[in-house]
Amino acid sequence: MRLRFSETLRWVTLTIPVPLLVAIGCLALIKIQRLDWIASRPYLIAIAASWVISVGAAMYPWLRRRPAYEGAIALDRYHGLHDRLTNALYFSSSAFSEPTALMQLAVRDGCAHAKDLRPAKAAPIVWPPGVWLAAALAAVVVVVAALEVRTTRTVAEAKTIDAVALNADDIDYFRETLKELENRNQEPEVQQAIDKFNQLVEDIANQRLERTEAFRRMEALDRELRAGTAADKKALEEGLQRIAEELRRSDLTKQAAEALANQKLEEAEKHLKDLAKRLRENPKSVSKPQLEQLRKALEEASKRNEERLRDLQNRRDELQREMDRLLKNKDKKDAGTDEQEERLLRNKRRELEQLNRQIEQQERASRQLNRLDRELAQAAADLARDLGLSAQDLENGAEDLNRMAREQMTDQEKEELRRRIQQMRELLRQQGQGGQPRMVRMTRFSQRARGGGQRGQRQSGQGQSGQGQQPGQGQSSGQGQGEEVWVIGPDGQKVLIMKSAGGASQSGSGQSGEQPGGQGEQPGGKSWGTGHDPNLTGKATNPQMGTQDVTAEGLDTGQGPSRAEVIQGAAERGFVGRGYKKVFAEYETVAEKAIEKENVPPGYRFYVQRYFQLIRPRE
Repeated sequence: MRLRFSETLRWVTLTIPVPLLVAIGCLALIKIQRLDWIASRPYLIAIAASWVISVGAAMYPWLRRRPAYEGAIALDRYHGLHDRLTNALYFSSSAFSEPTALMQLAVRDGCAHAKDLRPAKAAPIVWPPGVWLAAALAAVVVVVAALEVRTTRTVAEAKTIDAVALNADDIDYFRETLKELENRNQEPEVQQAIDKFNQLVEDIANQRLERTEAFRRMEALDRELRAGTAADKKALEEGLQRIAEELRRSDLTKQAAEALANQKLEEAEKHLKDLAKRLRENPKSVSKPQLEQLRKALEEASKRNEERLRDLQNRRDELQREMDRLLKNKDKKDAGTDEQEERLLRNKRRELEQLNRQIEQQERASRQLNRLDRELAQAAADLARDLGLSAQDLENGAEDLNRMAREQMTDQEKEELRRRIQQMRELLRQQGQGGQPRMVRMTRFSQRARGGGQRGQRQSGQGQSGQGQQPGQGQSSGQGQGEEVWVIGPDGQKVLIMKSAGGASQSGSGQSGEQPGGQGEQPGGKSWGTGHDPNLTGKATNPQMGTQDVTAEGLDTGQGPSRAEVIQGAAERGFVGRGYKKVFAEYETVAEKAIEKENVPPGYRFYVQRYFQLIRPRE
């Protein structure tokens, strides 16, 4: 055992520097490069693999076959027994079944010398000379493992955004608006736009969007909704007007023509269906001249939009030829064209661009009116042959009008959604300019609007009259916090509305002399004093005065407060109650009509809409 252990130490001492050197190198690289666990894995595998050499060397002495009687030989050598122990062990082994007398004598001689044997001296455990190198390398490994290479690194801050914020009251307003739009039976295109705007509102409410991203998404959504522009709508209306002009020539389609001219597509659809029913069920009620007049009207109506498009294209071709001629003349002249020709060329170019836009709009409108034109043309062709077929064609035309009416409603809903997007864009701009103070003011306002504010307390200033010959110096009028706003009321009348900014009004605090007016020659100051006339009688005036809402309306009954006073009272207790809802609905309707008729300048429309948004009824 001692011999095996000594050999193990010798082999381990010889091989252990290899894994220790590998460990030193790999740990140094890991520390210098500051690798994480994943990146350090190859180096750790190399260290583990290098230790296989030392482990194998340590196991080799225990696994290999050793010489027979190796221990006895060592004892004989140390004690100078001249192989007595070795011979005794050999002769006593099973190799000799019948030992001779000489063998037995040798065995007894070995046993006689065995009592004084010292195995520890015969096979001492000796530390190999290279053990100190191994210990030094192990110490270096410990030092390298504990060493920390410090490097200066910029710590990456957690990514945050400067989230855009809207007041909770504004968020509720947009949610209510979207809920009203969602309650209608929307086309898939409009519903998709509503869902996108709803997601935008929720992202702003949860502060998940920065300012740039919010404006980018609003612009993208507005661009989608502008796919059918007002110019396209106008071109479609003009196309319907041209059809109406031709249909007026027939007494049978005059009512439908009037409805088309007034953009009442559902009413026009009804008149055409009634005419188709009349032609189908009672054809004798229509005279032959009326049928001929109807045929010509339908035939001309089906051609008007195509003729309009053809005229625009001819005009564009003519302008293009004229521009080509001007450009050729410009190239021929060496000195260039004069200023008048340049101006003429620019005008022609602008006119050509305008014509191209008109043609594009007319083409889009023609695509919408194409089916109606075909049905009218087919009705005119069938009118001479079969009244039943003509009636069916008129019904198909009525269905086309129904389709266009639905598309018109879709356009109106798109326009309403665009107005909400523009309102949000303007609110975000104002919020960016006003900052946190504006947000605080709007939060207070929304609380009062829901009836959560306190009734204002009026405080009068304290003024004193002059002293002696000096006049009192006072400031009698303070700066109130209310704001006077004129709005358009029912029947177009202007009404003064008091907007309360703080819920409490204060009169100025006059500062004059310290004593009541004395006996001097000069009169007292303009402010009131602190004293009173002892000769006054009667009860003192109650200072706790306020406003009180009543349900009577002065404009209708001649008694009670006006609508302006109702709104002023609502500013004290919040925009709640059925009476206020009724007054608000009247004002909002009048304001919307005024905006539609362009009675309100474009620059003020947002502020009018914003005003009604702020004073809208709350639940």
